[in-house]
Amino acid sequence: MVLRGTPVRNLRTPLAVRRRHFWWTPVVQRSEQLAGTVHSHSSLILLNTRIPPLKFPSKIPSKLQRTLQLQASRWGGIVNFAWTPASGTSLPNTETTSPEWETPHDERYSATAFSSKNGTLEIPEVGPHNLDDVLVTLREHASAGPTVHSTTNSTTNSNAKVVDAKSDTIHIYVCTHGQRDCRCGETGVAVYDALREEVQRRSLQDLVQVGGVGHVGGHKYAANVLVYPYGDWLGYVTPADVPGVLDKVLNLRSSLAATPFSTTSTPPLCPQFWRGRMGLDKEQQLHLFHGTSLLVEDQVTSADLKPHSRS
Repeated sequence: MVLRGTPVRNLRTPLAVRRRHFWWTPVVQRSEQLAGTVHSHSSLILLNTRIPPLKFPSKIPSKLQRTLQLQASRWGGIVNFAWTPASGTSLPNTETTSPEWETPHDERYSATAFSSKNGTLEIPEVGPHNLDDVLVTLREHASAGPTVHSTTNSTTNSNAKVVDAKSDTIHIYVCTHGQRDCRCGETGVAVYDALREEVQRRSLQDLVQVGGVGHVGGHKYAANVLVYPYGDWLGYVTPADVPGVLDKVLNLRSSLAATPFSTTSTPPLCPQFWRGRMGLDKEQQLHLFHGTSLLVEDQVTSADLKPHSRS
């Protein structure tokens, strides 16, 4: 296995130029296996923010996120922050551009949650005023068995919509939390930009949504790319890999018409970059990865080890 795109700094080259070209570097050996490096989780809950992760502080002082995480840990949930240019702001009619956590008495977000059991859940508003109701909805969404397709609370005027994973928009998140680790701020941002450009070039904006996400763990695997609702995490992705990764994501989506997605049996997405999948613990991730080892050998060809040309 190899790692492309290891940053090599030349201090005589201007910083802006280095950032544009740092991934075009010689191939070096990857030091460790990626599979099995995803923290076991049954759901991912993303609080949609007004500011991109590049502007996040190293540690986000959010009382609401801490409260949510404390409760979500009971059912294997991870709570993080995300941002997509399409959303603009976390809530409609929001005039301020300051981060939500700076107003802890009225900290509110829209939220997107993914579950290995029940697909995607969109919640228009999460805040101290409706937190208890939202927690009930999130817990049900993460549990086995059918979940309510629409949950409306007349007191909070909150409507949570569950979307079938087979027909849902593909969400691709890249960790660009630069204040937490510079590799996410450099490699992560480069991959994020490349994904946005590739999606636009192919006119896939209505199908694929690309966003930034806060710290996910594993800075050394930057760029870290999360693909939902399937729940596959990828590492060591470079801008040159983006067209191929997007091809594999679209192929997976197309295949679901014939073979429904299975957390435990659908082969890993992009095995050469695969860190793990939502709904699997470390042992299960390794079992799935090694169970498709022949597929890995087939897909990692000499052509895969060369940088892709950018048109």
